[in-house]
Amino acid sequence: NTGYLFADRGRAYEEIARYYASRHREDPLGGWEAKAFETAERSRARGLLDLLEDSFALDASPEALALIDSLSQVDTSSADGRARRNEINVRLATMRAERRSDAVSSSLEPVELADLIKRKHSQTLILQYAVGDSATLMWVIDNKATELHELPGRAEMRRRVEAFRGAIAQPGVADDVLLREGRALYQLLLGVAEDRINRRKNLIIVPDDVLFELPFSALLAADPAPDAAWSEQPFFGNKKRPAYAPSSTVYLMLREQKAGKFTRSLIAAGDVDYSGLDRELEPLPYTREEVERIPHKLKEDDRYVLLGDAASESTLKTALTLGSTRVVHLATHGLIDPAEPMRSSIALGPGRGEDGFLYSLEILSMQLDRPTIVLSACESALGRLEKGEGVVGLTR
Repeated sequence: NTGYLFADRGRAYEEIARYYASRHREDPLGGWEAKAFETAERSRARGLLDLLEDSFALDASPEALALIDSLSQVDTSSADGRARRNEINVRLATMRAERRSDAVSSSLEPVELADLIKRKHSQTLILQYAVGDSATLMWVIDNKATELHELPGRAEMRRRVEAFRGAIAQPGVADDVLLREGRALYQLLLGVAEDRINRRKNLIIVPDDVLFELPFSALLAADPAPDAAWSEQPFFGNKKRPAYAPSSTVYLMLREQKAGKFTRSLIAAGDVDYSGLDRELEPLPYTREEVERIPHKLKEDDRYVLLGDAASESTLKTALTLGSTRVVHLATHGLIDPAEPMRSSIALGPGRGEDGFLYSLEILSMQLDRPTIVLSACESALGRLEKGEGVVGLTR
């Protein structure tokens, strides 16, 4: 887990970036905003890039896959289990070290600000945040121009985000809080860039810290309309559909990858039968209707729909190995383990040697041709917040 390695270093990066930001206030033309950006980007990008570099998905061996599968099954509640986990982790680390490529490492260096401006799409605006104890830094990255703004620090951001998310979770009870905090957060996080947002077709948001847990699309781009239906409220997502990236470096890496040739448009799973799992999960009956509505315009041989008993872990794994798929839509429970994020899982049906839980480690080892993955489940974007890395969980 690179979070432990980068926690202390992340604080050092934070202090250095804050120092450069203070120099920018004194000397706006001195290039200090670029130094602050590159410091923050190096902090956030390194952990994720190391994970991508270490991934066995590049050339998974049967031995590595067997170790990863056994690791997901270890019960760490006992001392023996924790010792077994550590033993497996050491073996995996040794195998990773043996297969690392200098060529891969050199291709995954964090991007510099000037290079980012050159390589991003001309109709794309990037908003990147770095949350610190005393201040949050915000870069507005446009064509030939970059703005650096200082916003309130971590405690204020956390208080507002938690109030907003708490209101979302209580429909009909905390609606006034939702509208008030949604408007305040928009003005705080997006208001300074509103003119540039309106001029650009695409918006990329690179959050940090607690901002990873904020649904920006649910913020209010104007004052709430009194007594109006929810469909008539000025939610930001109604006028702009932002995309999210864990870092600008990763955004560029994904943007510049050559699109693969897909043999199938869709794999979709829903209305999973959880009765055979070793833990009790509530059924999600409306996921059947959700999944059935998705592929109605696709030909029969261009889709693979798994419903009920067919929505099992083994069947999904088999389907993913049969050619390449453009979109994988999973309408099921996402099970988050904040203490051990790599034990977070997607709940499916058991059978054929599988326990029904598709763990993060198993996903990391899959050889997939860069499909779009839709996790249609409550709070599936959550996990453990790591300084310098963001959320470590299923989305990672």
